[in-house]
Amino acid sequence: MTAISHPIGDEATTAAADVGDAALVGTPMALFQRVQQAKQEWEATADALDALICLVDATGRVLRANQTVARWGLASVYEAPGRDFHTLLHPHCPGCELQRHLLQALATVAPGSPFVMEQYDPALAKEIEIGVYPVKGDPAAGPHSVLVARDITAQKAAGRSLTQYAARLALVNKITAAILAAHSLADVVAAVLAHLHTLFAYDQALVILLDLQGPGYTSFAADAAGRTHSLHHADGQDRPPMPPCLRLDHPLCILPDREGPAQAEDNALPAGIQGCACVLLSVEAEIIGWMRLGFARDPALSSDHTPLLIEIGDLLAVACHQAQLRGGLRQANAALRQANQAKDEMIQNVSHELRTPLAIISGYVELLQDQALGPLQTLQLDALEIIGLQNRRLGQMVDQLISLQLVDTARLNRAPTDLAALVYLALRSWRARAAEVGIELSADIPSGLGEVDIDIRLFEHVIYNLIDNAIKFSKPGGHVSLSAAILGDHYHLIVRDDGIGIPAHSLSRVFDRFYQVDNRLSRAARGMGLGLSFCQKIVDAHGGRIWVESAGPDQGCTFYIALPLIVP
Repeated sequence: MTAISHPIGDEATTAAADVGDAALVGTPMALFQRVQQAKQEWEATADALDALICLVDATGRVLRANQTVARWGLASVYEAPGRDFHTLLHPHCPGCELQRHLLQALATVAPGSPFVMEQYDPALAKEIEIGVYPVKGDPAAGPHSVLVARDITAQKAAGRSLTQYAARLALVNKITAAILAAHSLADVVAAVLAHLHTLFAYDQALVILLDLQGPGYTSFAADAAGRTHSLHHADGQDRPPMPPCLRLDHPLCILPDREGPAQAEDNALPAGIQGCACVLLSVEAEIIGWMRLGFARDPALSSDHTPLLIEIGDLLAVACHQAQLRGGLRQANAALRQANQAKDEMIQNVSHELRTPLAIISGYVELLQDQALGPLQTLQLDALEIIGLQNRRLGQMVDQLISLQLVDTARLNRAPTDLAALVYLALRSWRARAAEVGIELSADIPSGLGEVDIDIRLFEHVIYNLIDNAIKFSKPGGHVSLSAAILGDHYHLIVRDDGIGIPAHSLSRVFDRFYQVDNRLSRAARGMGLGLSFCQKIVDAHGGRIWVESAGPDQGCTFYIALPLIVP
């Protein structure tokens, strides 16, 4: 602020009184210099402030003003003194309501009780806060006040933005809650359109959603009451064109566009509609549809609505996309269930149909081996032995397929059983086969360890498969052993061999249906890859657990079965 000359006497006296004992500050000239220095520092501070600060008398006449009066373009600091404060702000609006409020405040406000008011000033195009602060001065000069006018435009704008954001967030939360409560794609769209109708009172609305696969689409139309109905168009015919103004980088447009260079076809509107708000629906930069809100009158939409509509559009797009994915997943699951059922029926039918010719082949093999149809040479008898062996093997595979179906349908015929008896019964059947290929087969399972509740016929297949698997993948001179132990409340059956072992990366897959470890010996002994999967199915159905351990190739492997013990 530029200094203005004033008589010294009374001011210096008052300043000296405020400072205190003159003796403490030296001569009158030194005192005057200190007062002037303090005054200049105060004026410099006031000039640096953004607020307009004026010292006025009881009538509102400006006595002093800081540099802001010039920054606001009202007057220079030399021109401001002597002018009415209100006239300084509003030279073309004498006697308005603001002036009356200021005069009343100047006359009534007491020191320590400031008066503050806010208003939009069209002349300055600012939101202004004006405070009246009475100050003590020379009684002979009358009461003085400091008027502080602050530009609070940015503060007000921030407040409005915060209020709008809070309202937008509340609406989005409401829509999100409605979407979460929806059970279908149609429910999702209906919930969003209902909230938009409450907010904008549209006269008609249209949502177009493209199918995830194929040319089809689904249209959702809402009337002036917000009622929604949908229709799926599988062939994609007669699909309404997407407004050309919509793009990934321009997800919202208001039609008609009276500001942009849009062509006539871009501004085409449905019959009876004077204006539209169009919103692009996209997920991860992929357009999945669009939405149009139609108004019989020009839509009263402002720039404040733009972020809200875009945000709701994004929310609708994500919700619809997820609903479409869930719907597609349900359809895929239904198709898989049907395919699985058809597969099971086919396996069951084929398995049963194979039993008859296998039985006939077995009968004729036995008939020929007994030489009931004539004498045979040794070479011919050996060939019949191979035919019979492979016929029995094929029969066992068929039995496994049928048993697998029984497990899948949970048709178990359980009975309390001591596994030792089943193991030794299996050993009697396998000793000859093991001896033929040079494998030593042994077991050490004491009877009376405990009983388990199992389907005996199915567990015979489990033990058969584990012994068969151990013999097939052991080299001549190898050893296969079976043992058992009680650990806690479970019966553990253990089948150990010193064969080809299993690589670490295959341990987690050996129980997968049709999976086979890929190495030379396993290829030579290749079956259908169902044996271990079949074992796991049966053990799981009995509430047990089966797993395998192996130190790696050529290190053998050990299979473990843990079954719940029957508690006496």
